[in-house]
Amino acid sequence: MKTRTILYAGLLFHILACNQEGCQKWQQVADQIKDSDADGWMDEATNQKVDFFIDAIDFAIDPGPISLIVDDQMVALNGNVPPANFALTSRFAGQWHVGNLLDYSARVKFFTNGDTETATVRQFPFNNRDSSYQITFNLGGNNSVAFLYRTAVSNFADPSPADAYADADDDGVTDLEEAALARGNFRLGDPYRKDIVVCIGYTSPKWALTKKTIERITTVFLGRNFNMLLADEASDMPGLTPGQIVFEAAGGNLVIPAENRGVRLNDVPPLRPRHIAAALDSFTHMLVAADNTDTPGADFGIANRPGLNSVIRSHFFLLGPDPFGLEYQAKDAMHELGHNFGLCHPNQSDDNCPTGAIPVAERNGVASCMGSPADDGGLFNGIFPNVTAITNAFGRPLDYSPTQWINIDVASSRNN
Repeated sequence: MKTRTILYAGLLFHILACNQEGCQKWQQVADQIKDSDADGWMDEATNQKVDFFIDAIDFAIDPGPISLIVDDQMVALNGNVPPANFALTSRFAGQWHVGNLLDYSARVKFFTNGDTETATVRQFPFNNRDSSYQITFNLGGNNSVAFLYRTAVSNFADPSPADAYADADDDGVTDLEEAALARGNFRLGDPYRKDIVVCIGYTSPKWALTKKTIERITTVFLGRNFNMLLADEASDMPGLTPGQIVFEAAGGNLVIPAENRGVRLNDVPPLRPRHIAAALDSFTHMLVAADNTDTPGADFGIANRPGLNSVIRSHFFLLGPDPFGLEYQAKDAMHELGHNFGLCHPNQSDDNCPTGAIPVAERNGVASCMGSPADDGGLFNGIFPNVTAITNAFGRPLDYSPTQWINIDVASSRNN
């Protein structure tokens, strides 16, 4: 801040004392750093986007195919590497970068055994300059690995230079709030891309969302150009306190719920102030993972539509969060978040759906995670399993239908 103050003081002095030619040059500089609406983004294309790339990974002893996760995005699985010049993560900076070297770090995991749950998260430092880096890790024994990575800086203008409260990318986050998000060391705060922030809570650590669930959903949304952050306890995002929820008992004492306690949708709003700072509350989703929803007719989850709150049954009964590798938990969470964004079950996605109709050909509950066992008559016919409903429940993709992706209305969730 001292550097910026000196810069502005010098700029003012030269503007007042300059000759005509010098004045024009200083006026150009002043225009370049002007922030007319005081939202943190400069009017002209002098704001920064800092893209992060990994160019090479060199092991002393070849471990075979590796998996690579960057800021919760699965960028390489079992040796399937991303395309060349594919930005693995990004940071954004407005007026606060003027005269300042900003320090960032990407959160990177790499592993060969396929187990993301236990993989170590490593910090890859970088800054807001076009630079190249190398970082080496000792893996034990005679093995080590060196990563060659780089950053590339591009520039952009304030999309709404006259209105700090505009929402140019229609994500329910104002330009002023985008700038606040960008000041953190996260890939959030892009005023040209929809940001989605989700704070994850649970009634017991047993029900916490798995790393695989978080990374799979994040990767799917980033692939559709939605900049989603699913914040769990490992997240250090300022303003969020994910993790264990507590309820207020008689007398005002806060108590940790029993492992099998259900959570209803109307239980969530009183929880939010303990997990989400007021500055983030208007647009941050709260997803609570529990044993059950304690709500008839909502066996697997329930959510505001549209809105910011949701509850999921974290495990498929005794089979756990990911039975048979079919991603039950991830699909359940993505389903309820879809309701937050205004989406309906495919067979209900007609003109009465808040986000609009989808083509009849897409109204197939098997082809979207927005399908539901209820669409097939429920999981049981009396005391007998409904084979069709169970088969369809596990067979749905971790995906929305093409038109559902188009219809998503992230902004409609705000303050709901």
